[in-house]
Amino acid sequence: MSSGPPPAPNPYGDYSNPYQSPGPASSAGGPMGGREAALQKVKVPAIIMMSLAPLWMIYFVFDIVVRIYNLQSGAMLGIADPNAPGVKEGFMIGMYGTMVVDVLGLVLQAVVILGAYNLLMLKNRSLAYAANVISCIPCISACCVIGIPIGIWGLVTMNDAAVKPHFES
Repeated sequence: MSSGPPPAPNPYGDYSNPYQSPGPASSAGGPMGGREAALQKVKVPAIIMMSLAPLWMIYFVFDIVVRIYNLQSGAMLGIADPNAPGVKEGFMIGMYGTMVVDVLGLVLQAVVILGAYNLLMLKNRSLAYAANVISCIPCISACCVIGIPIGIWGLVTMNDAAVKPHFES
């Protein structure tokens, strides 16, 4: 038997999982545990999505206004022979088709704003999930370079074991 002093307690807690973070925060309690920690984790991606969506909505409105102007003025910029057969019909189909995509983008960005708010408040998990997925869609979200990583970040954060149980629905 050893008569030496007992071993010093581990300041980071007694973890049985060697891959677990050694920090003092835990989902069960601690200074940053529970709902507060979950709110902190989702805060940044939610705020970025809520900030980018209105900017993208402004772009969609601007694009619709420009296309309506082009339709009314009949300006077919960049077309060598506007009187060739089928050119005017193709121009009209392209303009109206793009305006439909712009209106769809406006609606989807409104969903992103609502979903990002729900993510920020940890309320409606389904709507928050939809907002993150919409953010990953190129040409509908706030630029591929920014929208896709933010949407993926939000999805990963939402599915974190420390965040998932704190959603209200």
